[in-house]
Amino acid sequence: MTGAEREKTAGRVSGFRALTADTATGTRTPLREIPQSIVALPREVIDSQQSLGVGDALRNVSAIQPNDPRSTPAFDSLLLRGFAAEQFLDGVALYQYAPGDRESLINVERIEVVKGASAVRFGGGSGATAGGLVNIISKMNDEGFLQFAFLPATVDLTNPVFGTPFAPPGNGVNDLFVKNRTMLAYPGFTALAGPQYMFANLMGATVHVVAKTRQPVRSDTGLTIVPDATFDETPGKLTVLFVPGSGSGLFGALEDAETMRFLSDRGARAEWVTSVCTGSVLLAAAGLLDGYRATSHWVTEAALEPLGARLEPERVVIDRNRITGAGVTAGVDFGLKMLEVLRDRDYAMAIQLLAQYDPAPPFDAGSLASAPPHVSGMMQAMFPGFVQRAVEAGRAARAALP
Repeated sequence: MTGAEREKTAGRVSGFRALTADTATGTRTPLREIPQSIVALPREVIDSQQSLGVGDALRNVSAIQPNDPRSTPAFDSLLLRGFAAEQFLDGVALYQYAPGDRESLINVERIEVVKGASAVRFGGGSGATAGGLVNIISKMNDEGFLQFAFLPATVDLTNPVFGTPFAPPGNGVNDLFVKNRTMLAYPGFTALAGPQYMFANLMGATVHVVAKTRQPVRSDTGLTIVPDATFDETPGKLTVLFVPGSGSGLFGALEDAETMRFLSDRGARAEWVTSVCTGSVLLAAAGLLDGYRATSHWVTEAALEPLGARLEPERVVIDRNRITGAGVTAGVDFGLKMLEVLRDRDYAMAIQLLAQYDPAPPFDAGSLASAPPHVSGMMQAMFPGFVQRAVEAGRAARAALP
């Protein structure tokens, strides 16, 4: 069957034929020109076959033995060409222990099957499963774009979000879709594993890093991140804007007009505006925390009120659609709270258990109040003039905004 070409979430479709496999290969090369065995099942094929689940739809693909939905996935891996294969959801590995219904076709736009261990798009090569992979592509709406802000980062959520206690006005539980999460990356940013891990475990989420350019960005600890998109490539309306903090890199971001314009513009339209650590200083300088309660790393707490925010020195602070976290480790607490907000409490607790987040630090020195005086005094002495410089740079950044 043929028909007019249409652009869908996962690429172009003509009738029952998928013309590209961008999400499987990372390229716009026409499917027929790719020297690898790839099968793409558009929604049109899935519906025409009246498929009841993912396994049912996969029976259209040769050399595959789908999961048996009657058995536990942990003990019944799908097979491709007789070898074990991995299942992905929007490029996120489900592994064998992942929560959620692996068989559901709700909100599925396309199923892609990449045969063989050469599926390098998702970490293949010598480390890939011998059979290959099955990637489930969710249908995205045209409005949202969930964004983290590490000052070059973005994120992408595509599945329906259920049980959302803080859903924005006008969005019902059944029609709320989180499309894109964006992590903003900038030179010297703090690569916060906690928020990224929590967002990545939100079923249907795809995390993208956004920066000024696609050039690698080095974090404050030497970790190099390769952005997925530039500011110009990032949609105007975001579901979640997340901004990580930094030490000395904070000032470079505050002094970068393009970065601050991006934050101000996207933050003004985002459904959720969030940060961890000194990222709240960037939000405040962009005019996004005026009159909002917020927290920050203890080093920069005193900079928030001069920049228009209302300081509340807690681990995580929620004020309407602003969610801020304190220093680095508060990123885990922040991430769990975001899971509760975007999904529900039980889901957040399940991911907490999966991460085995049950902190029992060997020392009681995680705050200025609990740390011994000689330790807190030594650390405070390491940041002379930091707050004043942050306030001055923040005010200058705001004055330069359009």
